[in-house]
Amino acid sequence: MTRDAELVRAGEQLRQSELAVSPVDPVSAAPWGVQPDEAYRVQLAQADSRRGAGAVRSGFKVGLTSTGMQTLLGVTEPDFGHLFADMAVPDGGVIDRADFILPRAEPELAFVLGGPLGAEKVSRDDVIAATDYVTVSIELVDSRVRDWKITWADTVSDNGSSSRYVLGDARVDLSTVAASLTGWRTDLMKNDEVVGSAPLSEVMGDPIDSVRWLVETLFTFGITMGAGDVILSGSPCAATNLLAGDRIVATIENVGTVSVLVAGASGERAKGTS
Repeated sequence: MTRDAELVRAGEQLRQSELAVSPVDPVSAAPWGVQPDEAYRVQLAQADSRRGAGAVRSGFKVGLTSTGMQTLLGVTEPDFGHLFADMAVPDGGVIDRADFILPRAEPELAFVLGGPLGAEKVSRDDVIAATDYVTVSIELVDSRVRDWKITWADTVSDNGSSSRYVLGDARVDLSTVAASLTGWRTDLMKNDEVVGSAPLSEVMGDPIDSVRWLVETLFTFGITMGAGDVILSGSPCAATNLLAGDRIVATIENVGTVSVLVAGASGERAKGTS
């Protein structure tokens, strides 16, 4: 088996793990031994396979935008993952805990594009001009790797640990707020209790810079974005674990609020844990 074929198989294993809601060992370990410089090859092969099966790309997410998470995984840059239309959950919608392994929720500023965006070098003005609006969002992440025992190569291979996303109804014109948004407070609430709070400056100093990083990085893989694409720019605070019965609300100052409810049997045991 060629190395390319092995990397495709590693991605297939992660995808089957997601569909079966059954965790697997890290792909960075034997038998796959995926290295950091191979991880995006695994992710892109998996994304190609999903599109080949009829999935529609709806955008991208940026992860590892905080220095704390980068330090934890021993890296100095973010990562990205693909978003697909079937991952979208409506504001106020319900997800089933049984569809996830060990899910977590993060609050993020989402950018929705109104025009094309893709180049080797991208300026703040380019991002602002291409953005139709920004809104508040919740990203639901879920590692297919058992117990979240991941390296950078594992989470990149695993589509950035992406799973679902929820967009709020608010639509804010980025061009009118770009100079002030870094100071806006982001709050994450679970069951009416604040479990995370931080300014948007915790996202790489400025969420616009997170988007710039994404666009320039995607371009190295020959990928550009267009009107309607969603960009989840990264969370300014730590994710919170989810159990059946939890209600998650994310609020970004001057933007709005978005929520999601976790359904399922009360006291449901997390998959893959002892």
